[in-house]
Amino acid sequence: MKNLSAHLTNGEWMSSMPGTDEQKRFLLNCNGCHTLERIMKSTYDADGFMQIFQRMAGYYPGSTPLKPQAARRHRDAQRRARRQRQEDRGMARDR
Repeated sequence: MKNLSAHLTNGEWMSSMPGTDEQKRFLLNCNGCHTLERIMKSTYDADGFMQIFQRMAGYYPGSTPLKPQAARRHRDAQRRARRQRQEDRGMARDR
């Protein structure tokens, strides 16, 4: 098999990672939306992952990469920010 990692289950990924079960427990919140392979093959550093954690917190559990479902609170904040940017652009044009 040329690409063994493509065939690993989430459980096999968890078993192959270093660390205790307690240290890896937070990952159980991640595999409802995508596989652990996606995380393990990521090239993000610690700072990049902090941004990812913040962004992922804005999606409902069970979302998928092909059909992300932003949480209402997150969606409302995005709408407000978009509206504010539009208002700012309007004011900038009027000056």
